Amino acid sequence: MNIKTSDTFLRKFIPEDLPVMSRIYADENVMKFIGRGGAVNERATEQMLQAFMNSYERNGFGIWACVDNLSGKIIGHCGFNILPVTGDIEIAYLLDKPFWGKGIATSIALETLQYGFDELKLKKIVALAYPKNVASIRVIESWG
Repeated sequence: MNIKTSDTFLRKFIPEDLPVMSRIYADENVMKFIGRGGAVNERATEQMLQAFMNSYERNGFGIWACVDNLSGKIIGHCGFNILPVTGDIEIAYLLDKPFWGKGIATSIALETLQYGFDELKLKKIVALAYPKNVASIRVIESWG
């Protein structure tokens, strides 16, 4: 897997990523439009990361850590998730608050979509956003 932009790259999550992801997922603002909405505790974060890591083996894809090129630090996540009810493959992305509004989500999500279609040979990828999540809707609209 080789997904990168001028600002970021994606890599598989590892167990050692738990502290930074626990901090990111504990932020109410970051998690406002994710899942049921709201901050996630460390135990739930650990379960999420384990599910992401299991997905790499089971599906050949999953949610990957989004890493800042300059600092080498994780700033969020991006990747693919299988929706439980429909079985559709969803693109999912999330950035820590200091990285909002810089075009990072747009560029890494676009590269991830390209990877999904070109390398994984996915036929269909869906994107979902809460109606009040204007920033995410803008990201989706930018793909054309």
